[in-house]
Amino acid sequence: MRKPVFWLIVLSAFLGACSQKVEDKSKKEKLEMIEKISKLEQELINPDTKHLNYKQAQKVDKLYREFIRKFPTDTAAPEYLYKCAEVNVGLGKYHAAAELFQNMQKTYPNHPKTPQSLFLAAFVYDTHLDQKGKAETIYQKVIELYPGTQYAKDAEIAIQTLHLSDEELLKLLQEKAKQQSDSSTALKNE
Repeated sequence: MRKPVFWLIVLSAFLGACSQKVEDKSKKEKLEMIEKISKLEQELINPDTKHLNYKQAQKVDKLYREFIRKFPTDTAAPEYLYKCAEVNVGLGKYHAAAELFQNMQKTYPNHPKTPQSLFLAAFVYDTHLDQKGKAETIYQKVIELYPGTQYAKDAEIAIQTLHLSDEELLKLLQEKAKQQSDSSTALKNE
C-alpha cells in the first residue's frame, strides 16, 4: 500500500515540474514575440518617405497572426488583431482586412475597439471592395449590437449615403453646408 502512494507522490512532483517548464517556455515565447512585434511596429513607416514599409508590414502581419493563434486569451491578442487588420488595409489586402475586423466582433465582442472594428469592416467593403450590400449588412449589425455608440450613429449616416452616386453625395453635402451656414447667420442676427 505504501509503494503506490510513494509513486503517486513522485509522479505528481514530476508532472508539476514538467508543467512549470512548459508554462515558463510559453511565457518566454510570448515575451519574445511581443518584443519582436514592438520592434517591427517601430519600423512600419519609412522615416524618409513617410510611407508604409511593405516588407516590415508583411513580417508584423505574420507575427500578429501567430501571436493571436498561440495566445488568443492574452490581453494583447485583441489589440494585435485590430492592428493586423489595419496593416492589411495598408498592404491593400482588403478582403483579409475586412475579415480580420469582423473577427474582432466574433472573438472579442466586448472589447472596447470592437464597435470601431466592425464599422471599419463595413467601410472597407464599401470603399475598397465596392460591396455595398455587404457593407450595409455590417453597418446594420453595428447599429444593432452597439446602439448609442458613435459608430452606430456613423453607421446610420453611412447607410443613408451608401447607394448615392458621387454627384448625389456632393449635392447632399452642399445642402447640409448651406443649412449650417443659414442657421449660423440666423443666430448672429438675433
